[in-house]
Amino acid sequence: MLTIAKTPFKSFPDLDDVASQPFTMGSEAFLGPFKSSLEVDDAPGLIAIFKADSLQLLNLYQTVSVRASAMLEIGAAPANTTVVFAVHYTESMAAHSRSRLATTILAEISI
Repeated sequence: MLTIAKTPFKSFPDLDDVASQPFTMGSEAFLGPFKSSLEVDDAPGLIAIFKADSLQLLNLYQTVSVRASAMLEIGAAPANTTVVFAVHYTESMAAHSRSRLATTILAEISI
């Protein structure tokens, strides 16, 4: 799992929007923000975890199930922290390729 804690993400969609909008992080399109794991597919991809109040990127990593990872991240958040997440589906990509993509995105957005 790749973790960063210093990068604020400035162009995140409005958290109060009913329908999540695609947005670009690095060179890839993500869907979100989502507040519930039920809003996403049980499919492989990248998941980006954000603090809801500051939109600070906490985690970005590859997973075989964005839904399962979202459930774990929401459940593991400290009591005083609300997290939201975004996803980039990669059904046709192998796990090592997803990991490389996550690393590339982190390099593209680091300041």
